[in-house]
Amino acid sequence: ASGRTAIQVFSNGGIAAICALLYSFMKNESYQLAFLISVSISLADTISSDLGTYFRQSTYDIRTLKRTSVGLSGGISFV
Repeated sequence: ASGRTAIQVFSNGGIAAICALLYSFMKNESYQLAFLISVSISLADTISSDLGTYFRQSTYDIRTLKRTSVGLSGGISFV
C-alpha cells in the first residue's frame, strides 16, 4: 500500500551496482554474469508482485500456507 521503501530499492539495485563497479575495475566476466543475475532476480520479483496484485487472487503464505493479504512479501498465488 505504501510502495517500495529506500531499503528495498537499494537492496535490489545495490548488488547490481557493486557488480558493475567491480567489473569496471577488474574486467572479470564473472561480475557481468553476477550483474545480470541480480537484475533478473529483481525483475522477476517485481513482475510477480505486480501480477499478483493485478489479478487479486487468493494469496497464501509460502511458509505456512495460510491465507494472507495480497501484495505482502512471501505471499504466493496460482498466478
